Amino acid sequence: MKKILLVGECVLDIIQIVDTFPKEDDDVRSVHAYHQRGGNASNSSTVLTNLGLKCELLTTFSNDKMFVFIIEDLKDRNIEIKNCRYYENCNIPLSTVLLSKDTGCRTIIHTNKNLPHVKFEDFDKCDLSEYYWIHFEARSVPETTRMMQKIKDFNEGKADDEQIKISLELEKKRDENMLLIKYADVAILGRDFAEILGCHDKTTAIYKLKDMTINDDRYKNEKCILICPWGKDGACALDLDGNYFESPIYPCETTVDTLGAGDTFTAGILYSLIKDFNKVQQAIFNGCKIAGFKCGFYGYDCVKDFHFS
Repeated sequence: MKKILLVGECVLDIIQIVDTFPKEDDDVRSVHAYHQRGGNASNSSTVLTNLGLKCELLTTFSNDKMFVFIIEDLKDRNIEIKNCRYYENCNIPLSTVLLSKDTGCRTIIHTNKNLPHVKFEDFDKCDLSEYYWIHFEARSVPETTRMMQKIKDFNEGKADDEQIKISLELEKKRDENMLLIKYADVAILGRDFAEILGCHDKTTAIYKLKDMTINDDRYKNEKCILICPWGKDGACALDLDGNYFESPIYPCETTVDTLGAGDTFTAGILYSLIKDFNKVQQAIFNGCKIAGFKCGFYGYDCVKDFHFS
């Protein structure tokens, strides 16, 4: 059985749940605290696995003892990690998260002191015949460009249903990451990234992105589905024919945990497009619905009980 490969960072999330967000120099007690595996691609792989898809995560690890928990959790969930590189004497990437009970909002402080990101030579170990879809976090442009180009070369001359689909998540505020869009079949434009393009609403953002993929040779790609989530304002999309779709949010009754809602949205999009690549409108509905559903629970195992319409 072929699978989906997700390429990105894997981190340790340390989460403190507080009644209200503390003021500077406060000394407060949390209501509860726990730790879990995190990282965008890592979280999306968890959601997709819980939805029944076979997943592999390509990331980097080290001999830091805190990675033992991360690796065991991935193995317990049957998320493959056979092609990951292990480094010596590198610290685990760490996210400290405050979840506020009165708002459900999360505040994240992230650090990655010295663990390298995935390199082309790591990706080159992967047997591309094992995958039908590969998803990338936009990170090192030179390395990721080589990875994507290898997929394009692999696809050359194959029938459409035998080609690997490429999806790209544009989230980090680095405008050079736009260079990767020319290789993508699906691009998910995050709000933070959209704002560095000078856009302050989802509709403006997605049409700005579309214009760039048509008229700027650096980003030329007229065969890419574009998707733009925008928090409480829902999400929008442009399909391959240029049709524009919107979806509202689908909030849960009580918001308890918004950490990873965006990664859950991404997983919902990928799951839907894997099932039917042409149903873009349904995909953004499903992405918004599953993200809203997840926010009513801690973690991601709740999505096992989610049913797509």
